[in-house]
Amino acid sequence: MEKKFILTDKFIKLARGKKLFQIKCVKSFKYAKEGDLGGYIEKESNLSHEGDAWIHDNALVFGDAQVYNNAQVYDNAKVYDDAEVYGDAKLHGNAQVYGYAEVYDKVQMHGNAQVYDDAKAYDKAQIHGNAQVYGRAGVYGGANIYGNAQVYDNADVYDGAQIYGNAQVYDNADVYDGAQIYGNAQVYGYAEVHEEAQIYGYAKVYDRANIHCNTEVYGGANIYGDAWVYGYVSIYENAHVYGGAHIYGNVNVYGNAHVCGIATVCGNTIICENAHVYDAEIDDNESVYGSTWIRGNAEIKDNESHCGFNLSGPFISHIHAYRTKKNEVEITCEDFRGNMEEFEKEVDETYSGKISKEECSRIIEEIRTKIG
Repeated sequence: MEKKFILTDKFIKLARGKKLFQIKCVKSFKYAKEGDLGGYIEKESNLSHEGDAWIHDNALVFGDAQVYNNAQVYDNAKVYDDAEVYGDAKLHGNAQVYGYAEVYDKVQMHGNAQVYDDAKAYDKAQIHGNAQVYGRAGVYGGANIYGNAQVYDNADVYDGAQIYGNAQVYDNADVYDGAQIYGNAQVYGYAEVHEEAQIYGYAKVYDRANIHCNTEVYGGANIYGDAWVYGYVSIYENAHVYGGAHIYGNVNVYGNAHVCGIATVCGNTIICENAHVYDAEIDDNESVYGSTWIRGNAEIKDNESHCGFNLSGPFISHIHAYRTKKNEVEITCEDFRGNMEEFEKEVDETYSGKISKEECSRIIEEIRTKIG
């Protein structure tokens, strides 16, 4: 095998006294002409004589690291330990690849980006800014990691996904299909975010939650458990969606609202303020707000299947009535849940003095008039 470079007598010393020697091209090829000086390596095995791989400028390659195929290392970039850079990968700026990391195919690294431990970056991934990819993480398929973003543990980011700002993706999370995670958002556990969904602000998606199809989760919202959220859904402020909840369509969930259990919320529904929805079905153009609790077997499909009452007294703020999946009327009030007869009895026994007989009768009459 004909050599394409030699080690010159010019060297630099690293902090621990290790010597790196400047390389000189002795056979012209795509990225260097005979006589050109390159960067610095510790030993000949750091750079392959085959292919068009080259180390430029003040770049350093040392330890048992290898640069080969057509990979290019520019500027002040470093490759060391047992790392490998190959294929058509390009390192610029102060980029670093180390540990047992592999960077290959058409990956580009810029700025102060780092890939290390056992992480892999490949396909057409781009990593720049102060981004870090480490652990056993994989970044590939046109993924873009930048800013101060971190991808680590066993997380995978791929297929055009973007992670930036101070966002973190870790554990066994998957982010793909053009999804964006940014701001101070976190995606972890076994969560999946894909199909152009956006998670940002201080939002968190974790456990086995699945977010996709243009959904936006932001503010301090949390999606977790086995929740599925998809469509043009927006979940924000301090809202929580968890358990086995399914939310889809054009739903908005915000404020301090909670949607949980095996709840299903769809259509153009709005869940907000301190509302809680669990184990219920809500769809079409509903608005659920205040301190409303919708639970159990509720099945709210339109404005004719439920009604609410905001009370002015200091003790009870909201009473809600709705039809259940069995087409029965159910009323919730604080911890109470039951039918109209049970509600009247509860007023006599528990809420006496909090709700007057007259107000109770008026509420029941309005419920009968609206939802039967």
